[in-house]
Amino acid sequence: MLEHPALADLALQESGPFLEGDAARLISELVGRLAEQVRQARSEGRRRVAPMITASAQLLAKSVALAESRNAWLEATVDGRPLVEVLGIDPIDPEARDLRDSAMVSVRVRLLANRDL
Repeated sequence: MLEHPALADLALQESGPFLEGDAARLISELVGRLAEQVRQARSEGRRRVAPMITASAQLLAKSVALAESRNAWLEATVDGRPLVEVLGIDPIDPEARDLRDSAMVSVRVRLLANRDL
């Protein structure tokens, strides 16, 4: 979104803040931390990685909701073409998508398990 400010403005109108707010900041920070953990695991020759993230439950819940909204918006189609293609953005690669989806499911499961706390 930093490379395409107009896209960030459109995304804000359509699905919420991409670059602003505590949830958006956390997502940006977590993406960097998760990517570093994956790089470290790969450099050590590990085939599996179990990334660790920490934040308050409320902020994690807001972040998951925002990320799901963002992802759905970016994965939409326009006249049968992927939105990212229409906008000239490279789509997320399948491995990154799997990691992203797995991380979000894991956070959601943990949040639901602790909702009575």
